[in-house]
Amino acid sequence: MSTSARLSWSLGLVLALGLLVMPTLSEAQDYGGFRGRVTDATGAVMVGVTISATEEEKGLPYSSVTNEVGNFELRGILPGTY
Repeated sequence: MSTSARLSWSLGLVLALGLLVMPTLSEAQDYGGFRGRVTDATGAVMVGVTISATEEEKGLPYSSVTNEVGNFELRGILPGTY
C-alpha cells in the first residue's frame, strides 16, 4: 500500500470515528443541573439537608445532601418539569 493510499485510508477512518463520536457528544449536552446553598432564617448554613427533585412526566428522582458549608449540587438532570 502506497503512502498516499495509507494516508487516505487513515483520514477516512478518523472521519468515520469522528462521526460516530459526534452524536454521543451532542447527547451529553442534554443534561443540566443546579447547585445552591441552604440556610435558615438567620443565614446560618444547614448541614446534612436532603434536596430532592422529581421529574413529573417520568418520575425520575434526583437528590443531593448539603455539605459542611450548606452547599448542594444536583447533576445529570434531564430537561423537564420538576
